[in-house]
Amino acid sequence: MSTDYASAGLDKLQLGHIRHFDNLSRQPPNEWALMKGKGYGQEDFGGFRFQLAYMAYALALAHRHRLPAAPGVFKPVFQRLIEKILLPEVWMYWRDVSRWRQHLQRPSRRQV
Repeated sequence: MSTDYASAGLDKLQLGHIRHFDNLSRQPPNEWALMKGKGYGQEDFGGFRFQLAYMAYALALAHRHRLPAAPGVFKPVFQRLIEKILLPEVWMYWRDVSRWRQHLQRPSRRQV
């Protein structure tokens, strides 16, 4: 039940994760230190769009189930994460994917 978790609050590990999300959200625009994925480019789940979304999901769950009476703790972090997720660099993946598909669909000079 949500109220049982709310009475327990956050443990040190959970608080550490939220602090880490807060620190990442405070990085300047287009600064992605500690957020590079293992894959090439932004194609895997290590992509910025996924990491930022997962941080927001975790914050929402912590707020709803652990600290429901403390929206002021989460709102500034949410706002900064939203600002970061709207940066063009986060969404450049889609531009590159759409160009790659166009490249695949164009007939080569040999075929013409």
